[in-house]
Amino acid sequence: MVAIGAVDGDAGYLFQRVVDADLLSDGRVVVADGGLSVLRFFDRDGRFLGESGGRGEGPGEFASIQKIWVVAADTIGVLDLATSRLSYFESDGSLVRTARLDLSVTTAGVGSLDFMAGVLTDGSVVIASLALGREDGLGPDRISVERFDTEGRHLGRIGESEGLVRARLGERMIGPLPFTPYPHFAAHGEAVYHVDGYRSAVSVWLRDSENEVAFPAASHDLTGAWAHLEAEVRRRGHAMYVSVLPTTPRPDSIPALAGLLVDDGGGIWVKQYVPQTDALWLTESGRTAGGSWWVTDPIGRLIAEMEVPDGFTPLRAKRDRVVGIAVDALGVERVEVRLITR
Repeated sequence: MVAIGAVDGDAGYLFQRVVDADLLSDGRVVVADGGLSVLRFFDRDGRFLGESGGRGEGPGEFASIQKIWVVAADTIGVLDLATSRLSYFESDGSLVRTARLDLSVTTAGVGSLDFMAGVLTDGSVVIASLALGREDGLGPDRISVERFDTEGRHLGRIGESEGLVRARLGERMIGPLPFTPYPHFAAHGEAVYHVDGYRSAVSVWLRDSENEVAFPAASHDLTGAWAHLEAEVRRRGHAMYVSVLPTTPRPDSIPALAGLLVDDGGGIWVKQYVPQTDALWLTESGRTAGGSWWVTDPIGRLIAEMEVPDGFTPLRAKRDRVVGIAVDALGVERVEVRLITR
């Protein structure tokens, strides 16, 4: 295992807020630090090599890094939604070019919250867009999934999905329910993969068709899950959640899946939902660590069940390695590259 990050010491190893990480073809690791607005480069043994970027809106700078990805010839793409910009870098960190995303298609009058869903073989970028300004009352968000070329031009809509289930919590706030399903997206080849969390299945959007890969459905103790949630938010001192618990609708079901990856061979990884650890109120922005993951081959045949270490959130799976974020008991983030043992 390679672990990158430290509590103190050399500034190259001190992260503020890791948002993404990926592997280059020679084993080097590129890390996107959203707190510092930089890309950091490390060799395959975790030694710091240098960094690119910095906070700003000029070429090669970032206002808010959301996602990175590696494409042909180790070109690194970066999505900065605060500036609606795609930036492309060489593997040594030098800027190649930038492009402006035409996100006007995603703003249905009241605006939208956009996030990266994946990148297809031709380099086109898939953006999931959550419509803002929804009506009051219990119900799911609506998400549209849009495709853009490498110059930022809109190519069309891929599909639609339901998102977080929200309700009025207390007198002044509309927010997600604690056991709301959380949508996850990935892309590989020419296909976009989608887990809505409601069903124990992965939807695969390919050109004009949609297929589905099904997984075993689990049953959960709803009463026990709610009791654990209530005790945990009180233990953590989450005053806002504690205050709205009495008026928060209780679930009549619990999500089935809590995570999605597609590896570089087209294998599908899905995380089995555990209410005691994966409830949205107990996680950070849907990032769920550890747990059991089912792994299938590209056509959906189950080939393995992986146990991911506690505290480790996988971000990318490539060949025999997986790169992800580990958070220790003190809240210190590290990027880890782990070997996959099957």
